Amino acid sequence: MYYKNIVISSSEVDASYRLKLSSLFKLTQDISVEEVEHLGLGKICREKGYLWIITRLELQINRLPNYLEEVTLKTYPGKNRSYIYPRHYLFVDKNGEVLIKMIALWFIIDATSRKPIVLDEKTFPLYNESVENELGYPKRIVSTQAEVLEERKVRSTDIDLNQHMNNTRYIDMVFDLFSNEELKKKNFRRVIVNYSSELYENDILTLKGYKTPQIYVEGSSSGKRAFEILIEE
Repeated sequence: MYYKNIVISSSEVDASYRLKLSSLFKLTQDISVEEVEHLGLGKICREKGYLWIITRLELQINRLPNYLEEVTLKTYPGKNRSYIYPRHYLFVDKNGEVLIKMIALWFIIDATSRKPIVLDEKTFPLYNESVENELGYPKRIVSTQAEVLEERKVRSTDIDLNQHMNNTRYIDMVFDLFSNEELKKKNFRRVIVNYSSELYENDILTLKGYKTPQIYVEGSSSGKRAFEILIEE
């Protein structure tokens, strides 16, 4: 298991001094990259022209860490299935309480063809772990009552090193549909995200969904579904 101790900074919290979900996604993304580099797999992927992409994730929240709180972020890979490489994450406070559990389903694509790649385990020395009460694979989100909420244009600052909109920006777009006063009253417990297709600079994104009794938002561009997010309190 790979882990790091972190202190929640002012740039990572919202107006209520709680860790933002987009900051949470950034922290899990960063520690994933760190471990891949630590194992030497990052260099191999770059040489072969492979990219790591998230297709689906789920997290369960007991409590969001607060500003200046010290927490330990732990991560470990689960057993892969075909071209899906699951990775688990735990946010643990200084008393050993698990604040957040998360699972992300990663896969690897060819940077040119954008097609999935199944890794050769002789070239890529992978390992997997399992802990008690870990989250299972996230399910697909199904909803049929969506109405148009907003249109957004994908900007240059949304784009990451994989040349598409970073996965953390999706959650920021959802939260931008609410005022700070609305967000202060919410106590998020479960989040599921399905990523269906990539978004690129200048794409026009149509957001559809609803805000009650739970938050559901889907995004499409040029008639193609890009993502779905379900947030439960």
